[in-house]
Amino acid sequence: MTPDEIWLREPLIQCEDEFLIYDEISELVFEYLEKIDADFIVTEGAAYTSNVMVKYRKKEYISIIPTPDFQISHYKEREWVPYILEGCSDKQQAFNNWMERDILFAKQVKVECEENVVPCIVNDGSRTQDEMFNIVKELFNLK
Repeated sequence: MTPDEIWLREPLIQCEDEFLIYDEISELVFEYLEKIDADFIVTEGAAYTSNVMVKYRKKEYISIIPTPDFQISHYKEREWVPYILEGCSDKQQAFNNWMERDILFAKQVKVECEENVVPCIVNDGSRTQDEMFNIVKELFNLK
């Protein structure tokens, strides 16, 4: 797909496609993770949705999702964003669609967490990294 075909699509369609992609690749991801000899693994990424995780490691999962304001403000600061949107005929609309897609994505992840009874923290940036770390440690009974 061209950059316009990716980023100028309806955000809801982009979001639905993301969930389909992550569900499709999840078996490969966890096949790889199972080969790692570790007591626990910390991963980051949108591919680890609640519905994907309940298939593999429900008890070892927490989702941390951003509020829209937190997400947008931090993405605006990322130096690689212009490279992602390179080739788009309307970069501002493409960015807006991307952010709307991710807002819809976060909402759906929160719904999945509630349905699957897994912890979900909504990050608005008001907690320090240490506070977030301590919440996660407590949830997993880590020392």
